[in-house]
Amino acid sequence: MSLYAIGIGGTGAKCLEALAQVAAVGLLNESSKSSLEQTVHTLFVDADETNGSLERARDSIEKYQQCHQLFGGDRQGQPWMQAQIKPLGLWSPLGKFTVEY
Repeated sequence: MSLYAIGIGGTGAKCLEALAQVAAVGLLNESSKSSLEQTVHTLFVDADETNGSLERARDSIEKYQQCHQLFGGDRQGQPWMQAQIKPLGLWSPLGKFTVEY
């Protein structure tokens, strides 16, 4: 199952950062019996690409992805970091769409 999360502005970036932390502790798991992995797609919408909240959120998601890969497929009995986060990129209302992940 997929979940799509869109963070708009600095507050939206903070929400996506919190979403990565929620996924890290295992609160986005489907069920313990399901073999399907939850996928979370994230998209940032911000006109200010130098926003500090945006950079922190991107960093948190990148670190989550690295840790998720380190755990690999063998997470039997471990509830944390089971969801996969796939960033879709950053869209600026000023006419720019970038995928920098």
